[in-house]
Amino acid sequence: MLWEQICGLSLLHGYMASWTGKGTMSGSKRNSPEGESARDKIRERIIHLELENRFLEERLKVVEEEASAGRLRIDELRCDLRECSEERDADRKRVAQQSADLQEMFRLYEHAAKKWRSLLDEKKAARAEGTPWKSSESASD
Repeated sequence: MLWEQICGLSLLHGYMASWTGKGTMSGSKRNSPEGESARDKIRERIIHLELENRFLEERLKVVEEEASAGRLRIDELRCDLRECSEERDADRKRVAQQSADLQEMFRLYEHAAKKWRSLLDEKKAARAEGTPWKSSESASD
């Protein structure tokens, strides 16, 4: 591509020289078939470069549109990620609260189990002694 552009510039330089009579073509060659052939090649090269330039401009528009769409998609994904992060944080808080609630329930269960064991031990001891059993715990416990 670069080489084609350099060659194109070289041809353009020859083209300009043919019109001015300076540079690579002498005044006698300007109107000769060789000069006309060089001008035709330069015209073809200019047309080719203009077409290539139009194609590249169109391609640039497409790429810019795709980049814009990509940026929009990235913004959407960031928003989704932010929402997911907020939901995750809320879930973590909910799980932490549920865990604390379960730990409290387990602590209460252990406390109740110890009381029941104590009462059963008292009842067994009273039976072993042959005395009537009366709970040492108050009815409110």
